[in-house]
Amino acid sequence: MKLYKFRGGTNPPHRKNQTRYQNIEKMPHVPYVYIPINKDVKRTVKIGEYVKVGQVIAYDENECYIHSSVSGEIIDIEKLKLANGQEEKVIKIKNDMSDTWELNKKNLDYKKLSKKDFIELIKKAGILGMGGAMFPTFKKLDILDKYKIDLLIINGAECEPYLNSDNRLIQENPKEIIEGIKIVRDILNIKRCIIGIEDNKKEAIFSIKKTLKAQDNIEIATLKTIYPQGGERQLIKTITNKEIAKDRFPFEEGIIMLNVATVEAIYDAVINGKALVERVVTVAGSCVEEGKNFKVKIGTPLEDILNMVKYDKNKLDRIIIGGPMTGFAQENLKTPILKGHGGILLLNDKEMRKDTITACIYCGSCVRRCPAGLVPLEFDRLVELEEYSQLQDFDIQHCIECGICSFTCPSSRPILEGIRLGKQILKEKKYNE
Repeated sequence: MKLYKFRGGTNPPHRKNQTRYQNIEKMPHVPYVYIPINKDVKRTVKIGEYVKVGQVIAYDENECYIHSSVSGEIIDIEKLKLANGQEEKVIKIKNDMSDTWELNKKNLDYKKLSKKDFIELIKKAGILGMGGAMFPTFKKLDILDKYKIDLLIINGAECEPYLNSDNRLIQENPKEIIEGIKIVRDILNIKRCIIGIEDNKKEAIFSIKKTLKAQDNIEIATLKTIYPQGGERQLIKTITNKEIAKDRFPFEEGIIMLNVATVEAIYDAVINGKALVERVVTVAGSCVEEGKNFKVKIGTPLEDILNMVKYDKNKLDRIIIGGPMTGFAQENLKTPILKGHGGILLLNDKEMRKDTITACIYCGSCVRRCPAGLVPLEFDRLVELEEYSQLQDFDIQHCIECGICSFTCPSSRPILEGIRLGKQILKEKKYNE
């Protein structure tokens, strides 16, 4: 298969060997989990009520349903800062350690499902994009009556340094991933399917090739290792050579993309009747004695996961949820792990960007490497001047928040942080108008 190159990009140190060969371990039970709920959802449980794993605890008909990830008692409804710094209501559940499930109907003969019933099932199973964006999967799929989708791309690139959650998932659960792909393809009647995996994950590529059968009719694209190869528009460009215009969406070009963990979750929901209540999380960084890949219950506090690894607190400079390019630094160790969190990094000062911030020298590095073709230095300038209204003139809404601008800046400008702040202020301004 001929592959193409997307605009910009960079090559940060991979730093994946620490957990590359670590099998996925099931995280032991923790005393409490904290499940976030936004202000618009309707709670279906009250304090003191007993719940099972996979039981719906809140819902909004326009969003994915929210489930308990453990069995136990609803203890409290409180506010807690999430990984991105935003404060949300959370349902606190005391784990009874029994792991008692509430299963939905199993659909072993999935081809009998209609498109409508399949999409409803995905919504009620709480499946979100697990590559980081956490966009509701049912919304991504619920456009097929309006648009003809010819290509399904499965994102197994996992291009951020340190992270191996998708890599290990592909190696250990290739059958479930392939079956999940076939479920989406067959029910939605999509002709062509391609799995994209970067060439620094040879074991994952071998695992998929070994498991695939000729009649599965699924292609593998071995991708060049470059960041952000796993970005939606970047991966589409690499595989199809199509440049998706800024004012258009991939589905308008007949393409949809799902993460490998997302299609495995679809398999689990359809075949096993399980809601999405756990995910694989890589714990790595130079401060960690031995990196791990844990299967973690959604809502597990950060501190409980850190208690499962040995790390050097004296050398620790920063704790990040997510990857080093796009993740969020943490201060509150009660922050819960969510469905889009693929990593926890414990880094020392040598792994971090230098603290000394100097003036922009207009070298253009961020502009040349920006995969979205934007001018990040203007976002940095306008946020510093608090000229937020002008950010839209430079298409800030099309920034994919890959973090290349901050990573490559010789002046150590916190450009990504400024972009996120600018987007948040514009969003709040829109709501207040």
